[in-house]
Amino acid sequence: VYQFCSRACSDDYKKLHCIVTYCEYCQEEKTLHETVNFSGIKRPFCSEGCKLLYKQDFARRLGLRCVTCNYCSQLCKKGATKELDGVVRDFCSEECCKKFQDCLTALRSTTIKEFTLRGFLFSFFERHKGEIGLGLTCD
Repeated sequence: VYQFCSRACSDDYKKLHCIVTYCEYCQEEKTLHETVNFSGIKRPFCSEGCKLLYKQDFARRLGLRCVTCNYCSQLCKKGATKELDGVVRDFCSEECCKKFQDCLTALRSTTIKEFTLRGFLFSFFERHKGEIGLGLTCD
C-alpha cells in the first residue's frame, strides 16, 4: 500500500503505472485519466471526453450550469459568487468563499519566497513576527 502527499501525486502514480478503474461515464474498465469531484463525490474518468460528457449530463440533471469551486475544486451547482481582485469567482458554498478570501488575505501578507510546482504557485509569507505561513494558488 502506497501513501501519497496529495491527490495530484496519487493520480500521477495511477497514470504512470496504468492503474485500471471503472470510468464513471462509459462504465468500462480502463486506465485512469483523471478523478474529479462532483458535489463532493470523487468520480474516475478514462478520458477528457468522458469527463466532459459526464459534466454535461450532470449539469442537465441539476437544471443549472455547473461551476468549479475556486476553493475546493469540486464541480457543483453555484452556491456563491464573489468578485475578488477584479475577478468574478464561483464557489459551492459561502464557507468555501470565506476560506478563499482568508487565503487571499494571507497571500497579501509579506511574501518571503514563491515557487511553482505542477501548476500550483506556493507562497511562503510572514504572518506575524516569526510565524511563517504557506499560500497555494493555481490557474
